[in-house]
Amino acid sequence: MNLRRDWLLFALFAFLGALIFTRGLIEGPGFTDAFYHLNAANRLASGQGLTDDYLWTYIGQPESLPAPSHLYWLPLTSISAALGMLLFNAPGVYWAAQVPFIGMYWGLTLIGFGLGARYGTTRRHAWMAGLLTLFSG
Repeated sequence: MNLRRDWLLFALFAFLGALIFTRGLIEGPGFTDAFYHLNAANRLASGQGLTDDYLWTYIGQPESLPAPSHLYWLPLTSISAALGMLLFNAPGVYWAAQVPFIGMYWGLTLIGFGLGARYGTTRRHAWMAGLLTLFSG
């Protein structure tokens, strides 16, 4: 088996793994920060911008609602989720918000596989680097 075939096999395996881990095992936001980012993505995809319609923290309490969001967290997660919602014209739909993250996860595993192939001395290094990336926490 050559490295090109390994790339194709790993890419397929990694895509299925990313899909199962991201979409199959996670049915909704599991903690408070994930809800925060999903709510901001919903508002962004609905055309309301990066705003909060609720009081998230009393630190820096706004004068009125809605108020600007992401004063304490970076907005890339919400922007990415909103892009998935916009792509499928599905604001507020969790699986649509997950689509960009499936691609990011898959791409990250391919980077791990590629680095293992480039800097390792055997194909086993490529597979181990890719699998460790896929099955990491």
